[in-house]
Amino acid sequence: MDDRELIKTLRQADAIMAAPKTRAIGPGEIAAACAAYRQLRPIIKKLLPAIGKIPIIGRTVAGIIATIMPLADIVCGCGEARKCARALPVGSGAR
Repeated sequence: MDDRELIKTLRQADAIMAAPKTRAIGPGEIAAACAAYRQLRPIIKKLLPAIGKIPIIGRTVAGIIATIMPLADIVCGCGEARKCARALPVGSGAR
């Protein structure tokens, strides 16, 4: 990823994250969080290599993000096979 593409990708992520104000998520707000995650997921995947190159903390931060994404994929019904389908209902027991 060249510098221009990196800046463009960072601006996309910033626009998505700037829309809703960040705060704790209650049970009824999981669908809204998943909607934002579905938009951010491809951007995050593109940014992981660049994040990993940040001196001192980059590899750790990229590793944490890469570890958390599969959990978010499960909660939000995303994944390579499903292409971020619909969110799973809370308490549905669906896997």
